[in-house]
Amino acid sequence: MDALIVRSAIAEILLLEGEHMVSDNEPFQQIGVTSLDFIDLCFALQCKSGIDLDPKDLWPIVAMSTDPALHDGKNWTHVGWANVKGLLALADDVTPADPAELSRYLTPAFCARRIEALVSERQNA
Repeated sequence: MDALIVRSAIAEILLLEGEHMVSDNEPFQQIGVTSLDFIDLCFALQCKSGIDLDPKDLWPIVAMSTDPALHDGKNWTHVGWANVKGLLALADDVTPADPAELSRYLTPAFCARRIEALVSERQNA
């Protein structure tokens, strides 16, 4: 999925004048996307992508942070941080961050890549 589609959906939900008001790598927090807006976005992107899309599918960090095998309540486990780095395409030298701090990586570009990965996973299943 192209990030333009994600940006357009965000602009529509937030009643912005167009997708040009949102950049591909701008974190949702800076754009002003609330948790309710995120649910609306997931529904809109589900309609556009044709796949079932749950918020935890689009941003799995929350679910990962509650899995004791991945996060002990304070810190990422070795396996958990490796999964986070893989999901977010982080460099090896990036130090583990609190799950809330990782929201800076929740961007239209990330969502577009995530949807493409989900489509591919489901087609190959």
